Amino acid sequence: MNTNKLLVPVLQSMADGYKRQLVKYKVMLKLAEKQKEYEEAENMHKLEEVIQARQVLIKKLDEMNNKLKPLRDDIMNILGLKEFSSTALLEAIPIEATQDLAETLSQLGEVLYAIKELDQINEKMLREKLSQVNTKLDVVQQKSLAQKAYKKKILESTSEYIDKNK
Repeated sequence: MNTNKLLVPVLQSMADGYKRQLVKYKVMLKLAEKQKEYEEAENMHKLEEVIQARQVLIKKLDEMNNKLKPLRDDIMNILGLKEFSSTALLEAIPIEATQDLAETLSQLGEVLYAIKELDQINEKMLREKLSQVNTKLDVVQQKSLAQKAYKKKILESTSEYIDKNK
């Protein structure tokens, strides 16, 4: 029981950290929705802005995750857990702080799943657009080759003076 009391502030700190991440992931979800919207509208300028904003957000989330990783590893070691999951935590320490952390992780998982689904749709649309562009490029290249093939070549002949008197 003494270990549980010592872990309460750590668990609460982790829950707070994951809640901050959850806010950022919700922003990421909105950006993924905007990305889909701009892809459908073929607004490449706005699409590029959204992708860059997502890259910045990914870096921030990586930094946040790196700060939480040591805490997560310490809790796993202290409790002897093989994996860091809500179920394992609740079984090991069934207290309010753990419940708060578990709920936050659950919400985080839902948002991450939604982002993953949207990203798969966005990637499929981008691949289709790329395929269309490649097809159009092939057609243009074929037309160019055909035009070159039918262009008349101007024969350049060297002029020679032929002296028939000699």
